[in-house]
Amino acid sequence: MVHPVFFKVVVYSVLFKVIRPLKGSGQSCRLIQTATNDGQANPEVIIFTVMEMFHEGLESRGGSPKVPDEAGPGAECELLTKRPDKIRQMFADVAPCYDFLNHLLSLGVDRRWRRKAAGLAPHPLVGPVLDVCCGTGDLAFAYWQAGNRAIEAVGVDFCLPMLQLAAKKTQRWKAERWLRWVLADAGALPFRDDVFQVVSVAFGIRNVFRPTEVLQEMSRVCRPGGQVAVLEFSLPSAGLIRRIYLWYFQRVLPRVGNLLSRNRFNAYGYLPASVAEFDQGEKFLQRMAAVGLERLRFLPLSWGIATLYLGFKS
Repeated sequence: MVHPVFFKVVVYSVLFKVIRPLKGSGQSCRLIQTATNDGQANPEVIIFTVMEMFHEGLESRGGSPKVPDEAGPGAECELLTKRPDKIRQMFADVAPCYDFLNHLLSLGVDRRWRRKAAGLAPHPLVGPVLDVCCGTGDLAFAYWQAGNRAIEAVGVDFCLPMLQLAAKKTQRWKAERWLRWVLADAGALPFRDDVFQVVSVAFGIRNVFRPTEVLQEMSRVCRPGGQVAVLEFSLPSAGLIRRIYLWYFQRVLPRVGNLLSRNRFNAYGYLPASVAEFDQGEKFLQRMAAVGLERLRFLPLSWGIATLYLGFKS
């Protein structure tokens, strides 16, 4: 019997030839700078006020991480350049279609991966939870739901259009009491030490210039005994599955993603290229061990298409 996921691959491979590009609005949400009339904080206000706090924190911490100006010759080097300004602009470009394409191009299993990560959080899950490189907030929402929608979760990202979408979701879920969104750099988190029960990142650690430094920051703000969770794309090792997936990942996904998102940065060509060059499995656990995390393990998901890495702060 043909597995349903393989059936979906074939279906979407056909669809990408005929589906029409989505038309983005071309405009991001306006950043509201005042509270509502009844005195309740607006989630977009929270982005603004914490952004001010973040800039003050960065000033005291020495600013954003510096990266070399030159990425080296060659198209592949340019594609994989991880200058913060380029990564920020790339995600701002795809923000209007980001959630839709995540679900389409992962064939819907990305939701399951996030639920798996949240389900493996320490019990009882009492929070607070910090999700780094949170994008539009899906993993933060998954932890909030795993905590019976009664725990505090904070999402951090340095791309404002992504956070504006997360803020809109917060309003739809009526979760303003529990979820906050912070405009900040993952390499300089504006939080004191030992705060969060869980610190997570999903599909973001390979996009930063110095992943070990981000892991160090995640460990710093995690409380003793707390969990650091990293959910990231990986490549299957099994022969047939690997061949089928690589065909889809390298040939179909970039064409569909770039066609629908109409971005300027070949974001969906960058995706498989960045996954291929990033540390996986035991190599990534070595990075986590290097920042002092313990009880390390990794769990391949969906034949190794994604991997969940877990560690605890001593």
